[in-house]
Amino acid sequence: MAYHDALTNLPNRTLFNDRVDYAIKHAKRHGEEFSVLFLDLDNFKSINDTLGHAVGDQLLVEVGRRLSISMREYYTVARMGGDEFSIVVTNVKKSEDLASLAALIIKKFELPFNVNNKDFFGSVSIGIATYPQDGDNAADLLEYADSAIYAAKNNGGNSYQFYVNELTAIASKRFKYNLRSDMH
Repeated sequence: MAYHDALTNLPNRTLFNDRVDYAIKHAKRHGEEFSVLFLDLDNFKSINDTLGHAVGDQLLVEVGRRLSISMREYYTVARMGGDEFSIVVTNVKKSEDLASLAALIIKKFELPFNVNNKDFFGSVSIGIATYPQDGDNAADLLEYADSAIYAAKNNGGNSYQFYVNELTAIASKRFKYNLRSDMH
């Protein structure tokens, strides 16, 4: 259980980071690229707040299941915590393939999730960071994919965003602002 999320039984953050480290070593050795997709459910907090955590938890289980069956078996789908999921996409040939994959995931969220015989509709925002151009370690790749999620959410959500260097400056400003706000 140390490597799997207790709720969804997906790999957890620890195992995900291990898989990213392995992907880095493999990609270095073979001159390949891979990507990290970081997913955040849009407006998930409102489900927990209005319907309760039991319904929210069941929805997370269904999201994890749908993501798992939608991905190739050699991709790693993990629950990072809360309503955040990540995917290691190996053997990336071109960014268009990642865009197609992200669009497929968004389309999968157009179908209702059935929880306790009730249909729930949701959407997802996705941030994408690619090794080696965006980062050469797990922490940077996740941070940059997370920055890309915020850009997708700021554009209305239900979309994906590739990481670009400009997002680091925006995230840094947001972090500094939050630190100042917390001090007052």
